[in-house]
Amino acid sequence: MRKKDKMITRFTALFVFFSVVLIVLFACVEYQNETKTYNNMKLQQIRNVNNYLESIIRHDKEDYIKYIKYLDQYHDKMEVPYEFSEYDTALNEFNLAFDKAFPDKLFGVDVLIDDLPEDLLLMYLVYDYEYWTIIFQDARDEFGLVYAYLIKPDSSDGTVTYIVDAVRDEKPGEPGMFDVYAVDAPEDNPFDEVRVMWETWEKGVQLDEFQEWDNQYGHNYTCYTPLYMDEDLVGLICTEVEVDSINSEILVRSVRHASILGLLIILSFMIMLLYVERRYLKRLSLLTEGVKEYSNNKDVSVAEKIKKLAIDHTEVGELAAETSDMIIELDNHMKSLTDTNRELDESKKREADAKNLAMKDTLTGIRNKAAYDEVCKKLDSDIPEGFAEFGVGMVDLNYLKRINDSYGHDKGNVALVKLSGIICNIFKHSPVFRVGGDEFIIILMGEDFDHLEEREEQFKNTISEIQKDTELEEWERVSAAIGVSKFTQNDKTVDDVFKRADEAMYKEKTRMKAVRIS
Repeated sequence: MRKKDKMITRFTALFVFFSVVLIVLFACVEYQNETKTYNNMKLQQIRNVNNYLESIIRHDKEDYIKYIKYLDQYHDKMEVPYEFSEYDTALNEFNLAFDKAFPDKLFGVDVLIDDLPEDLLLMYLVYDYEYWTIIFQDARDEFGLVYAYLIKPDSSDGTVTYIVDAVRDEKPGEPGMFDVYAVDAPEDNPFDEVRVMWETWEKGVQLDEFQEWDNQYGHNYTCYTPLYMDEDLVGLICTEVEVDSINSEILVRSVRHASILGLLIILSFMIMLLYVERRYLKRLSLLTEGVKEYSNNKDVSVAEKIKKLAIDHTEVGELAAETSDMIIELDNHMKSLTDTNRELDESKKREADAKNLAMKDTLTGIRNKAAYDEVCKKLDSDIPEGFAEFGVGMVDLNYLKRINDSYGHDKGNVALVKLSGIICNIFKHSPVFRVGGDEFIIILMGEDFDHLEEREEQFKNTISEIQKDTELEEWERVSAAIGVSKFTQNDKTVDDVFKRADEAMYKEKTRMKAVRIS
């Protein structure tokens, strides 16, 4: 018996040793795998953000080219306030000054940016700078980045110029003013420390590696995406993401999983020892039956039955006591888990409700720009499959600025809501989106698509009748231009159809002699 106990003791010690080694290895491997998976996910995320920012810049290609040209020439004269949270103020100031300088003319149509006098050009550059800064700030905040910016390195002298910088610095010697067009000296970006940036710039392609930093923003990875305009490399889009914040959570989860694995191993070993100890087989059988009963019925009262098997301090008695406690703890844990799952379901429902709310325009109640982008993604994926059958309608409210200035923004809101109702009433079978201050887009489907010309004419007649109704207030007699276009086999994306609809809308607006403030 003593020899048998010694053998069991040796076997137990050996088993414990290998169990500890296995648990540690398991925890290390899981930690490494989860860390690698998370890092790859974050790195792919910042690649996607770079591509997103690049697509926005390419969408405004002509304006951006002019912006870069004049920013390089006039940045010393630009006065950009340090504190700004939107760019509408700068745009409105430019529009007012433009209307005063060029009455009855449209900017971008009758008067181009190259034709602007210096004072108006500087005002437009201030608006453009605030616009791009807000775009990069929003991308940084929306995607959980630590930094997003646009630079132009110079290999000849080693300097780096910040074209757009989501982290603001005050202009030296001018408190309260934004430091536009900041330039890093060569010693700030030596090649051996920022090799990835310089190689990306010199090769002109996005590398399959990232720049690793340890700075005031933490332990970060930076992705560099070359920005081309007409085959000319004009800058690098840069985004940084922190990779250390999740490591502690991954470690805790790995330890927890390893602990669970350890518990299962120990439990299996205890059962094996009980099997070896033949003289405890009866109580082991009762214990097994009790565990099975709980497994099938989840009745916590089984714990009391098992507790009665703990009549001594032998392995079986201790196992019975521990199993009883485990069932009670497991039952408590299951109750806690059930409560947690219920709370998680409620949280997911709230999240879904919030997402639906985020897809709606708060003023009109129709869908917004974010919802429009989601629909475009779905349609763009249908086009290559040959399933696309849709059209695009572009509607622009005329004289919104005049209504706001003359009667107040609340009356302008009345005009927007009324126009929204008209559009939805006529195009009943198609989703309608408010994508800008005075702009609406219709994705024409079903009967609206089949009777597109009739719907367009109905809209124009409705607007015409409202204009003639002298009993209405001026802001209720809404004026709007519409342009429509159908998808053709030559179109590659929804944007191709949108451009034709937008062009048709502007032709209609010109016909109506309505001045649109861009």
